[in-house]
Amino acid sequence: MALNVGWGKTIVMLELMLRQGGSTLVCAPLTLIDQWKTEVKKFAPTLTTCEYYGRQRKQDADVVFTTYSTLRQVVSQLKTFDRVVFDESHIIKNSRSQRAIACFNV
Repeated sequence: MALNVGWGKTIVMLELMLRQGGSTLVCAPLTLIDQWKTEVKKFAPTLTTCEYYGRQRKQDADVVFTTYSTLRQVVSQLKTFDRVVFDESHIIKNSRSQRAIACFNV
């Protein structure tokens, strides 16, 4: 989904998660993960969350947050998710980069 800033992309994705259920991997820059957690608490408080980056390596929640750097290193260790959200995906510029290959392999 590509919409302008402030048009509610996060809210739309949270509603999709609530309606369809299943597990979701959200890959985002580290600076945005706290914002995602805030939005989950506010608009989808029934969804459980966990983190898979740094020392936190959990995957047992409705929404799992990771960073692009972590994804590049651990893509083979991740479980299969029902959906994947790549926030700020414009940072995946080169389709041959390790980052892009990791995103493709998810």
